[in-house]
Amino acid sequence: MTLQLLTGKSNVNNSLSLKSEIRIMKVLLDIKDSKANFVLELLENFKFVKAETLTPHKTEVLKGLKSGLDEMREIEAGRLKGISAEDLINKL
Repeated sequence: MTLQLLTGKSNVNNSLSLKSEIRIMKVLLDIKDSKANFVLELLENFKFVKAETLTPHKTEVLKGLKSGLDEMREIEAGRLKGISAEDLINKL
């Protein structure tokens, strides 16, 4: 089971009309099915945490995006060789 802890960044207006920023983090966890209910029940007890179970499709999409970003970082660091956009277009 893949669980996404939803968090985000938002602006909050207080009574003085001053904007304050709330930082929120997203965490993606892979949890054994046998322990998933326990973890979900535990997280439900925290008012500041919103947990969402991801579909298998959404999990695969996120893994693909992460893999692409990791590869891009490796290319930028010089550990992998990338190809130019022109070469990519020519291959298509």
